[in-house]
Amino acid sequence: KLIAEKTEQYKPAIPMTCSELILPKIKDLLLKKELIPNTVEIDIDGTIDNQKKIMAFEYYTPLVIENLVINAIEAMNKKGKIVISNRFGNDGTSVEILVDDNGPGVRKELRDIIFDRSYSKKEKGGIGLWWVKTHLERLGAAVYVENADIGGARFVLHFPILDDLSL
Repeated sequence: KLIAEKTEQYKPAIPMTCSELILPKIKDLLLKKELIPNTVEIDIDGTIDNQKKIMAFEYYTPLVIENLVINAIEAMNKKGKIVISNRFGNDGTSVEILVDDNGPGVRKELRDIIFDRSYSKKEKGGIGLWWVKTHLERLGAAVYVENADIGGARFVLHFPILDDLSL
């Protein structure tokens, strides 16, 4: 099992739809009761796009979503709501995966520096958001944070859509 998992980690990026990327990871997360307290509600927007392909690493890219969900749970003091959805980017050539929470949000002056390797609010430190940013940049994607419609933070994962010629 360990060898299979290690092999999985080194596979190259492949074209995936948002639903292929998001839904299995959320199902896995919901089974990990030690990570998701029963005081946290996770909703998956029913409009997760199943057609457009983006580049993703089968093993690592879902961990980006897991990292953001765990960070949201911590920010909400283990009670609240998380909504995962997607939308087309303003330019029509990208897809954005949104991870919203109804926690305290991220102050405007911190929105850029939270992705720095040296930034952490955790006692033991952390490189989670830096790793998220670095991982997405390897895929030609990006991450940014804004206000969520439900009152807290919205982390936006911005992926270029692969056209039919690049598949």
